[in-house]
Amino acid sequence: MGDKYETAREMMNLEKEKYSTQLEDAEKMKTILNSLKIEHSSEKVVLGSLVKSSTCLFFVSISLGKIPVNGKEVFVISPLSPIGQSLMGKQVNNSIEFAGKVERIISIA
Repeated sequence: MGDKYETAREMMNLEKEKYSTQLEDAEKMKTILNSLKIEHSSEKVVLGSLVKSSTCLFFVSISLGKIPVNGKEVFVISPLSPIGQSLMGKQVNNSIEFAGKVERIISIA
């Protein structure tokens, strides 16, 4: 009987740790989102930039993936992701190569 109790208790502790980690990650993402300064524009891609490339729209903030916004697909990416790292610091008319494709930056907002 005691063995079943210990196993169940350990499983509950593992679940508690997992949810605690997920909560910490969500709080970090919330902090990043709250710190974004989307009212100002920049000549270079920075955290909070909306980047229009030759084929896609990217919003550099936290990693959420592809989301629909006003009928368009926007890739919400982290600056730490591979494509985010390629975009950071780039300017209009610069190009990046990602997944075998070349993307030219058309605008930064």
